[in-house]
Amino acid sequence: MTAPGAGSPLDDASPPWAGLGALRAAERRLRTDLAGTDDAVGWLDAGRTALDRALHIVTELQLLRSSADAPERLARLAERRLARLVQLANQRHGRRRLFGGLAERAVARGPDGFRFVGDQRPVMRRIGPDLVVRVNPDGRTVFGFDTPIDLLSAVQDLATRLREGDRGAAERRWDDLEARAADLQLAHRAISARLRRVRASRQAALSGLRHTGDELLSALLAEPADAQLHEAQGLLARRALADASRVPLPSLADFLR
Repeated sequence: MTAPGAGSPLDDASPPWAGLGALRAAERRLRTDLAGTDDAVGWLDAGRTALDRALHIVTELQLLRSSADAPERLARLAERRLARLVQLANQRHGRRRLFGGLAERAVARGPDGFRFVGDQRPVMRRIGPDLVVRVNPDGRTVFGFDTPIDLLSAVQDLATRLREGDRGAAERRWDDLEARAADLQLAHRAISARLRRVRASRQAALSGLRHTGDELLSALLAEPADAQLHEAQGLLARRALADASRVPLPSLADFLR
């Protein structure tokens, strides 16, 4: 008997329905893998979208550098974008903070700038029998809290220097924003590459589920019991509906219990 994925668990010496147990186990494993990849895709896609937004906000801040507006107006514009970045850094994904795990917040404002207060433990998801991936961005690294000045504190100080009319200090903060933008771009490339790999794993799980479902359906149709034949007809009808709507098939094992 061979393992599912390498070949059929049905051998020539047994009737087709004799391998139903092995097929059910294979189907359960593949559905577990698929659930893991679905959750991983959700996390990674949320992380990539958040980084897209952060990069857009930083680009807006960099454009202020060449603006001819009054310093006070520039300061207000910088503060508005800072508020958006803080909201972004503390956003939730499900029950967790996208950049801060189970902590109440990922970032907090202090008297000397911002600090990272999030939970740095990685969120891991299993997407295959021997494959586990981290799905949440490292907020401390993403926002530059291991650098001389983090992204949020740099924007806060930029607004302060603009309001004070200290253009030289403001220019130095804009230089810092360029460095933090490079950090964001690096994180964006990394999470995008991971998302592509996880989506490939998801497609493999879907293909495996389809193949195993075909074998399971064949075994059901070969079962002489009228009840099994009736269930097989139901599976065929549900498969046609799933194909039409392009959604994952319901669990085949559910129909065999």
